[in-house]
Parts: sequence; C-alpha cells; structure tokens
Amino acid sequence: MPLDPEEIKNISRNLWKARTDKAPITNPSEIYPEITVKDAYLLQNELLSVALSNGEIIAGGKIGLSYQANQKKFGIDSPIYGHLFASMILPEDE
Repeated sequence: MPLDPEEIKNISRNLWKARTDKAPITNPSEIYPEITVKDAYLLQNELLSVALSNGEIIAGGKIGLSYQANQKKFGIDSPIYGHLFASMILPEDE
C-alpha cells in the first residue's frame, strides 16, 4: 500500500530536521517497510521542496544503481536519481 501524502510530508520534515540538526534518525524504510520506489520519489520531491524553500540551491544530479545486478539486488528495474545541493560541495582541499 502506498504511503499517503501526509506520511510523505511527515517523513520529509523529519529528514530535513535530522539534516539541519545533524542528528541520526531511523531509516524511513525501516519504519515503512512497504515503501515503494514511487513513494521514494514522491518523498524526494517533497524533501526537495522543503530544501529549496530553506534556501538550498540545486547544484547537480546523481545517479545510483546503474549496474543491472545491483538493480536486481534491490528489486528495481532501472537506475535511481536524485539531486545534489550547493551546500554538499566541498572545496578541493577538504
């Protein structure tokens, strides 16, 4: 069963708070084992909205699970993607 929109908003708020507080939290997939790839992208989009409204700037993208064997391992059939924010970029000397 897909996550409802309110759960998606709550999870994204918790993830954002953990990021700003630099505090660990339980992985959402442990709390919601039924989470789907579609749910994850809805959550990513909600978190992106929260980040942008808090001044983050998209600096690039990222691709994961591009190797088919790894996709199979995680039960998906295509690579996954996400965003990189300017605040994630470190100077070369760090």
